[in-house]
This record gives sequence, C-alpha cells and structure tokens, in this order.
Amino acid sequence: MNRAFTGFPGVSIVPCGDAEKDHGHVVVLPWSLRNPLSNFLTSDPMNTRSTLVDRAHVGARIAALLRQAPIEFARAVYGINDQASGRTDTMAAREVARALRQGVAVTEERAEQRARAYLPTAGQEHCPRCWVVYGHKNPLRFREATEERPETAACHACGAEYATSRG
Repeated sequence: MNRAFTGFPGVSIVPCGDAEKDHGHVVVLPWSLRNPLSNFLTSDPMNTRSTLVDRAHVGARIAALLRQAPIEFARAVYGINDQASGRTDTMAAREVARALRQGVAVTEERAEQRARAYLPTAGQEHCPRCWVVYGHKNPLRFREATEERPETAACHACGAEYATSRG
C-alpha cells in the first residue's frame, strides 16, 4: 500500500479504492489519535450546540417546520385578499397590514417565492411566518415536550407557535 506522510505521528494518507480511478484520499487515524481529536472538537463551546439533539429528532423537527411554509403562504394570500376586500379585522389581514407598516410590500408572488425557498437547517431553525411574510429569518425558541403537550417552537417577533413533534 502506498502511504504518504502527513506530519502527524501515526497518521498517513492512503489511496482509497481503485488507485487509477480514485482521485481522492482518505486520512486514516489510529484509534489513539481519534478520541482526543473528537474530544477536543466537542469540548470547544464554539463547535457544539447548547443542547444535544439526536438526528432523527432534528429531522422530524425540520420536516414539521417545512410543512408550515405552504400554510403560511396560504395565510399571506388570505391576508392580501382580506385587505383588498376591506376585511381588515382578520388575523391574516392584520399580519399583512403590520408588514406594510414596516415597509415590506407583501405580494402573492413574493410570498410564494419565499415559501418555496424556506429551508431551515439544524441548529438555525427560523420562523416560517416571518420568512414568508416579511423575508426575515427570526430564530425559533424550542420548548421541550411534556406529557400534556408536544414540543413547540415559538417566534419572539411575530408570536407564531408551531408544534414540532407529535406528543
């Protein structure tokens, strides 16, 4: 096997797979070096989240938020239509009026573009309503599930609350 020196004791670069077809390499770390390295990375507060969440839970949380974007688009359209027809006392119309007061022009086309572009990432989940209506990425605050209610995500800016797990 053809190994290349990396400068770290016991660490070498080894061709992966068929050498003629493979243009990449894999760094092979001995077990004694892998543990301290991973402990170093996870002990650094800049590399870890304040709460550790398993991947399946994060996937379910993001899927629940992704399902909310089309609902927020429909809500924006209802608000636009309510404003246009003079029904200004509905919740959706008040949301559109608030956006207009803040200088954000709410159109059906723009709301649809934002709803299609809504893509929260793990650890950086943002409010679907604020994104679709205002175009702002306001972070969500999560409240853990209890026996009485599922996990929820709340937005401090618009007051929206979403169930992100099945309780």
